[in-house]
Amino acid sequence: MVVAARPEPGAPSRLGMNVRTRAGTAVARNRIKRRLRAAFVAAAPPGYDVVVRADERAAIEGFHELVMTMKTAVSRAIGG
Repeated sequence: MVVAARPEPGAPSRLGMNVRTRAGTAVARNRIKRRLRAAFVAAAPPGYDVVVRADERAAIEGFHELVMTMKTAVSRAIGG
């Protein structure tokens, strides 16, 4: 995960994703992307650009755990 502050404070956060082809079929990869977007909306503070590299674990992890993982990773990356 890579996190960078946006130049405009308070601007909406943005998410970039890289889902490995090893994560499964196109249907499985798209499901992972949808889950990551939803977790990002629930977890990310405003004003950051976040890039995530995901694999098949994002498809099988419970949604609550996915949100908590995202919150933890973002807070560590921004130093909080």
